Amino acid sequence: MGSTAAGGGTGRSAAWTSSDGFTWTLASENIEGSLSAVIAGGPGLVAVGDASMDASDSWMAAVWTSTDGVTWSRVPPQPEVLGGPDVPQAMFSVATGGPGLVAAGESSQGPAVWTSTDGITWSRVDTTTLHGRDAIETVLRFYAFGRA
Repeated sequence: MGSTAAGGGTGRSAAWTSSDGFTWTLASENIEGSLSAVIAGGPGLVAVGDASMDASDSWMAAVWTSTDGVTWSRVPPQPEVLGGPDVPQAMFSVATGGPGLVAAGESSQGPAVWTSTDGITWSRVDTTTLHGRDAIETVLRFYAFGRA
């Protein structure tokens, strides 16, 4: 996965596939949004990042799923969980564990963490204990790394 522009949900992303890690084939391009990370989970593969909420400049955390790594579908926006005009958010990483999937990133209010059992429906985790931090950039089996 890759993005042609990062942040603010204004980019376009693409997906490549490889059977050996040496030879890559473009599988899908012009995926609307900026994809940051992908993992096996949910219905097959789950990618996280951020995307425009609507025709405005508002952006929110966003999730895409794929059963084959070629065709990607954006999970329906969930503004109450993934952000909206007053609370822009972005997901930077995703890992398996706990209830199924754990994603980490940032919101305009500070670090953000989400969980999902299926890659489709997401819940925000209380991050008040992380007060004073900007973002969580990586989550790996319940260890989080970010900017102070």
